[in-house]
Amino acid sequence: MLYLSQKDVENLINDDMDFVEKIIQKTFLNFKNKTFSLGGINKASHGMQMSYDLLGKKHLFIAMPGYLGEPFNVSGLKWHGPMLKNENQKRDSNYTLILNEPDTGLAFAIMGANAITDYRTAAISLLAAKTLASKNSQILSIIGPGKINLLLTKALIKHFDIKQILIKGRGLASALKFKSCVESLNKNIEIKILNNVNEACQNADIISINTGFDFKTLADMPLIKEKYIKPNATFVCSAFAYFSDLMIENAYKITDYYPMYEEYEKELGAPVYKKLSYIGNRFVDLIRLGKIQPNSVYNIFDIKNENFSDKIKIFSNGGIALFDLALGYEIYRLSKEKNLGIDLKNE
Repeated sequence: MLYLSQKDVENLINDDMDFVEKIIQKTFLNFKNKTFSLGGINKASHGMQMSYDLLGKKHLFIAMPGYLGEPFNVSGLKWHGPMLKNENQKRDSNYTLILNEPDTGLAFAIMGANAITDYRTAAISLLAAKTLASKNSQILSIIGPGKINLLLTKALIKHFDIKQILIKGRGLASALKFKSCVESLNKNIEIKILNNVNEACQNADIISINTGFDFKTLADMPLIKEKYIKPNATFVCSAFAYFSDLMIENAYKITDYYPMYEEYEKELGAPVYKKLSYIGNRFVDLIRLGKIQPNSVYNIFDIKNENFSDKIKIFSNGGIALFDLALGYEIYRLSKEKNLGIDLKNE
């Protein structure tokens, strides 16, 4: 069995978003061909939660099993926690990925998966933006200037002629750091730091929301108001997001895999969005309430030649272990070629 550290994985990815996006594209073919499995009764669960109190704080861990058929042919598990802000840690969760032979169950790799999680999340949003957004998009809005949105921004400025970036963060420090990173790549892009989320969305062609998961109530989340939004803007939401129901009803609604959000409702109960505020979960609630029709929600991998240019598009990116398995498997193959990692002898 091969062990790869977090640093090994980062070195093997080598900040190559095109490499990661190609793997995401291949993985979506497994969805389309139904050559995969996830946990839960309907094989669509995000994962199993386990929590405990330690030193007066709730610690939450999530186990995310999955199976991918060819060309990957791998089973495995991503495991992460404690989903807790800690002054001594850079992240609120640390991720570990285990890869297994699907026929024998033998583990053949274990690796740190922090970078895998960041890159696959950004790459899914990249693929969605390239699929849904206008090819003439020039204004990018970043709501949540953290690592994932920086990876996405670096990729988007390669694929779109971005002239202006609007930033809204929780504090000035993160926004300034983000601005500095982008300016080091391209000094010709105008960058504005704004104090209001709707100002930061105004006139934007692509809006990426990655603000995190630690809002206590919906009232704590910034509400996106339709009157500020371009009629054909594209939202890519890889964390919690808050829109009016009317805005959702009027928009095109797209997800990474809609059955996962239906499974959330079965696991957490209805209404599910108040309990876990991925925007895909609000799609589920609105269908249950009869406000939108089930066939009005698309999976991103089913979109072919549809023309979505006349309305706002809202994409929900909820995080699925299959993308971690796919990227982890390709990283494993690359590590063997480059002779990286530590061989843990199987007895």
